[in-house]
Amino acid sequence: MEIDARALKALETIENAGFEAYLVGGCVRDFLRGMTPHDYDITTSALPEQTMKAFEGYHIIETGLKHGTVTVMLDSLPLEITTFRQDGKYSDARRPDKVTFVSSLKEDLARRDFTVNAIAMDRHQNVYDFFGGQEDIKNGVIRCVGEPQKRFTEDALRLMRALRFASVTGFEIEKETENAIIALAPHIKNVAAERIATELLKTLSGKFDGLFLKHTALLSQIIPEIEDMNNCHQNNIHHIYNVWEHSVRAAQSAPCDSVLRLALILHDTGKPFTVSTDENGQNHFYGHADVSEKIARRVCRDLKLSNEDSHRIVTLVKYHDYPLENNRKILRRRLSKFGKETMLDLMAIKRADNLAQSPKFDRQKFYDETERILNEIFEDDECFSLKQLAVNGHDMIELGFDGKKIGVVLEKLLSLVVDGKLKNNKDILLEEAKKDL
Repeated sequence: MEIDARALKALETIENAGFEAYLVGGCVRDFLRGMTPHDYDITTSALPEQTMKAFEGYHIIETGLKHGTVTVMLDSLPLEITTFRQDGKYSDARRPDKVTFVSSLKEDLARRDFTVNAIAMDRHQNVYDFFGGQEDIKNGVIRCVGEPQKRFTEDALRLMRALRFASVTGFEIEKETENAIIALAPHIKNVAAERIATELLKTLSGKFDGLFLKHTALLSQIIPEIEDMNNCHQNNIHHIYNVWEHSVRAAQSAPCDSVLRLALILHDTGKPFTVSTDENGQNHFYGHADVSEKIARRVCRDLKLSNEDSHRIVTLVKYHDYPLENNRKILRRRLSKFGKETMLDLMAIKRADNLAQSPKFDRQKFYDETERILNEIFEDDECFSLKQLAVNGHDMIELGFDGKKIGVVLEKLLSLVVDGKLKNNKDILLEEAKKDL
C-alpha cells in the first residue's frame, strides 16, 4: 500500500522547514490494517505559526489554532496538522480548557483515546508505537491509552467512540476499558446531542449486536426506553427474544444503512408500555406502533437529527407493522400511499423484523414474492403516483377546474388507475374527469 502523495508532500514540507512530522491516528490504524485511509492527520513539533509559514501560499484554515491545529488544503485534500501537545483539564467533558505544546511525540501520543489510535508513522513508513497499539490491532482489541477512567472522564464522547471503533472494526473492547464504560455511562449526558448522534449512526454501520446487548447502561442514557425494552419479555409465539434483543437483532439483520437501522432500534420502543396478557398467557402489544412513533419522534428531536432522517425514521417506525399482500393492485395502492423509496425501506424493515423473530414464523419467501411483484411494477412503469399520471393540473385547468378541485379530481383519477379500473391514457382520463364538471 502507498500513502497518499499529498500527505507525503505535507510531511516532507514540514521536515524541510526543520521540524518533525508524522501521520497519526485513524489513518495509521487503517493503513496498518491494510485499508486505504479516507483522511490524513499529521502531528508535528512545529508550532502553529511555524506550520503556517511552511505552507505559505497554500489555502490554510485557522479554526483550530487554540488547540494547535491548522488545516492545510493540498490539491483539495484537507490535512489537519497539530502541534505535539498535552491536554489540560476537561471541565466540559468535551475539550481541554487549555493545551500545552510539548516537544515529544510520545507525550503527544499519550493523550490520545485508544492504543489503536495512538500510533504514528513517518513518511518512510517507520512506525512509532509506545502503547502497544500494533499488538492490539493484531489481536483485535480496543483499549484505552493509560487509565480508562481518566480517558473517559476527559471526554465522555469516548464512551461512544469505543463502541463505534469496536463495531466498525469487529474488535473486542478490553475488560478494564469495558468496565469503565459501564461505570461512567451517565457522563455521556454531558456531551452535545449532535456528537452523540454522529457516533451512534457510525456505530450502527458496523457489527454492533453484541456491543448493544452488553452496553445497555450506556445506550439507555441516550434512549431511556431501552431499559424498559430490556426488561420486557415478549412471551408470544412469534418471538424468542425480549424486546431489546429483538430490536438489536433486527437492526443487525438490515442492510448497512445507519438511519434504517436506527429505525429498527426504535420500532418496538412502545411495546413495554402497551403490553397485555390474554387468557392463554400470551402477551400482546396493541397500539405499540403509535407509542413507538411518538418515542421515535422525541429521540430524533433529542439527537437533533436532520429533518430528512427524522422523517424517514418516524415514518418507518409508524408503519413497520402495516400489512402487505402479494397482490399487484394492493401493492400499487401501497406504493401510491408511501412512494417507491419508503416502500422499499418498509420491505427492508419487515424482512429484518421477521429475521429477529422465531424461526417458526419465517416469512422471507413471502417477502421474496412481494419484491418480485414490486419489481415487475417498476419495470412495467405501472402508474402509482400523480407524477406518472397521463394528465396533470394544466389539463384540469383547460377542462375548467380550479382551486382545490384540481387536486381532488387528479387524486380520483389516480385511484381509478391504481385499482386497474381505468387505463393510464390521457384521452380516457380526460373523459372521466369531465364527469365531475
